[in-house]
Amino acid sequence: MRASLHCRLPLWLALPVLLAGCAGIPAAALKLPPDSAADRERQSHRYEGVSEARLLSASLGVLQDLGFTVDGSEGRLGVVTGSKKLTARRPLRSNEVISRLALTACIPYFAPFVAYDAAAGIKEPQLVRLSLVTHPDSTGSTPACFVRVTAQRVVYIDEQLTGVKSLEALDDPRFFEEFFKRLSQSVFLQEGKT
Repeated sequence: MRASLHCRLPLWLALPVLLAGCAGIPAAALKLPPDSAADRERQSHRYEGVSEARLLSASLGVLQDLGFTVDGSEGRLGVVTGSKKLTARRPLRSNEVISRLALTACIPYFAPFVAYDAAAGIKEPQLVRLSLVTHPDSTGSTPACFVRVTAQRVVYIDEQLTGVKSLEALDDPRFFEEFFKRLSQSVFLQEGKT
């Protein structure tokens, strides 16, 4: 009798944990932010009279013109992914200035390096990832195709791109305007060749 009680004890202890998992998903987790429709509109463009294959081909050319390396492409699904390595410099933050001044006070040898960092800023290696998705639109009288582009920036701790410092979505309207302007020109040029 005692042996069976010891076997069942872990089950009784695990029961509250299992029931807590059944609490459900909070309602706020399923709601889209209010600006998601505006983001989707800024990231998308509709091209009339253009086949999906031609649009994908033009998109690949634009990505390469902008300096992106094409990481993957699946024409049947209408998906292209690319990336671009960048190095940006940002000014020192106040806590970084204080720590560097303290280091210089302790070890004067570091003074030139601190002065350079203060003048040039801190190097932040970055990787911009871009995803492009096409979708045919057969709702109108002429064939058309939608293109949606999303991008994110990954800021790394070091030049070897090993530790991620921050990750953020790129939502600069100028980037999307420039991309779709170039894509429109590329589609137009391809149309002239055929």
